Amino acid sequence: MNTEVFIRLLNVGLRGVSMGSRFLLIFALAKIFVPAELGLFGLMMAAVSFSVLVIGADYYTYSQRELLARPNEQWAFVIQHQIKAQLILYGFLLPVQVLVFIFGLMDWQYSLWFFALLVVEHIAQEMNRLLVAMHKQLLASLVLFVRLGAWVIIVIPLMYVMPQYQSLETLYTAWLIGGLLAILLGFILIKHTVPHWAWVKTDYNWLKKGYKVGLMFLVATICFKGLLTFDRYAVEAN
Repeated sequence: MNTEVFIRLLNVGLRGVSMGSRFLLIFALAKIFVPAELGLFGLMMAAVSFSVLVIGADYYTYSQRELLARPNEQWAFVIQHQIKAQLILYGFLLPVQVLVFIFGLMDWQYSLWFFALLVVEHIAQEMNRLLVAMHKQLLASLVLFVRLGAWVIIVIPLMYVMPQYQSLETLYTAWLIGGLLAILLGFILIKHTVPHWAWVKTDYNWLKKGYKVGLMFLVATICFKGLLTFDRYAVEAN
């Protein structure tokens, strides 16, 4: 087996394990948790997934296209402007997520977990997308595995062997640690991939154009994903 084939198989394997880990987790939790606890965890996953979409505003659709169109020497410009654009979006859209609790869709006792997981999940996801745009598919798959799969593989045996850890807090802690490690790994990989990392002056026209492009994609995506998320809330309400 040559190196190229091995890398492709490893890439597919990492992505397969990462994607399958959520199914494995829900299957395992069905054996450990009572239906109410399993429902609460599913609700958290749905809420975080939907809110990640909202606070990101699909800005990556613009910045990723710009990254692909520019030479490597200009990647720092694109990434820095995506960070600036995202910080502005956080300032406006993160506070709006409190409506999830005001309308009673989730209990206030999980609010800190929700916001911590939301921010960490979004940042890790954006780093994964950046690596894909840089044609670093294997590295992107590695970050995805750390973010989605690694902590699941660890936490499931832990909860089976040590019943005292069979709680939602254990799951949220493992999820958060997995996300933070993915961010750290993504930061290291991106820093070594991007040449000529120098701070640049903010181009506000670039930011505005990105918001317009992202908004067009966001509306369509929310309409589709909103239906899936609504189903989770409806099941929990019943």
